[in-house]
Amino acid sequence: MGISNILFAQWECPSQLGGNLNQFNHSNFSWGVELTGGAGYLTNSTIFNGMGLVGLNYTSKQHTFYFEGGVKTWYQGDYDLNIKSSNSVWGLREAFYKNQSSLGSLTVGLQSMRSEDVYLLNERVLGIDYKKDFNRFGLNVFGGTVSKSFARNGTFCNMAYLYDILPYINQPLLGESLGQTNLAGLTLGFHPSREVNGMSEDGLGSDIKESSSSFNVETIGFTLYSEFGSWIKTPSLITGFYSNIEFGNDYWLKPEVLLSTTGNRAIIYCAKAGKGFTWTNSHRTTFEAAYYGLTSISSGNGGHSGVKGVESDKGEEANGDTKAISLFSNILAGTVLRLDSPDMPFCQFAAKHTIPSIKTHLKVQYTSQVQASPSHELDIELGKKFFDKLLVNATYGYIKSPMLVTNPNLFRVEMRFNF
Repeated sequence: MGISNILFAQWECPSQLGGNLNQFNHSNFSWGVELTGGAGYLTNSTIFNGMGLVGLNYTSKQHTFYFEGGVKTWYQGDYDLNIKSSNSVWGLREAFYKNQSSLGSLTVGLQSMRSEDVYLLNERVLGIDYKKDFNRFGLNVFGGTVSKSFARNGTFCNMAYLYDILPYINQPLLGESLGQTNLAGLTLGFHPSREVNGMSEDGLGSDIKESSSSFNVETIGFTLYSEFGSWIKTPSLITGFYSNIEFGNDYWLKPEVLLSTTGNRAIIYCAKAGKGFTWTNSHRTTFEAAYYGLTSISSGNGGHSGVKGVESDKGEEANGDTKAISLFSNILAGTVLRLDSPDMPFCQFAAKHTIPSIKTHLKVQYTSQVQASPSHELDIELGKKFFDKLLVNATYGYIKSPMLVTNPNLFRVEMRFNF
């Protein structure tokens, strides 16, 4: 498939450990270590951070047990306020059991969940994720709880708060303990471009192949999603349709339309589109654009109806603003701005050029709100991999916002080493 994802990863603990594990003495066990170090400068502040993660995996036939955790440290020096601060935190990133069989794929435990659609879910959840293909249909049922201790915007992995320069940035509502902020949902996708050729070699089900046609409607999907818990005053219910379309020649489109039927009723519409070029010298250039919008239908009674906003002590919005829709979409558009559902409408444009022969890439991204006086950000990243183990990324960012007196610049270097 031609779907790519070149929009920038943010400071929410990305990990390459899963693809860099080492088998232990030809056994079912594998292990890996990832070390990350970063140094940055933003608005007269220096930021240093480090993280060490250990991954352990045991796989036997259809059973997999996986653990990933470690420690992070950080230091920040604010020259304007003459304040220095630092801390170290231990935590888990993932710890789950996975079973893959003819009955489907079932994952139980602390895991990274991402729904098949563009908008709804991109979070680390303590819960259950089940996937099953039925010929041209695919079912995904998921649910669980999200806590500050392991969430993408939580206290363990996330470094984003070190770059919070906007005075009124929306903070995610994350439970202090299990059960306070929860989610549940399902997606049902129809894949019309798949060719079903009877029984597979193992006799367990149909052998599914993708059509070779240049134009493919890869997926037409339906989703039903809810967020609820003791910290969410009015549980949300969001439903709608999404699609994944390939046009040939490396063009693709992923549109989506959702209806929030509880609390502040609204229509959410978003789309991602992209185009890739592979050159005769094996270089590759990809372009990607995304738009996220929202139209209110009626006003609710306030409170959290699956809404992000400024937290008070009891987890309710201090400012009563119920503009946003979902808690765990984690779009995080922009390295510093990290625009999300409270900031819609906004858009992103990104380009990436990769040179495989020297393992080097250049990425450029522009992020902006769509309004009269928007906040917007330009990010440029240059990266290179050394010895298949060490990845070095250098980032420059320019931020402009009506909430800022000056327009700050971000300079950052990050090194990520796997062994």
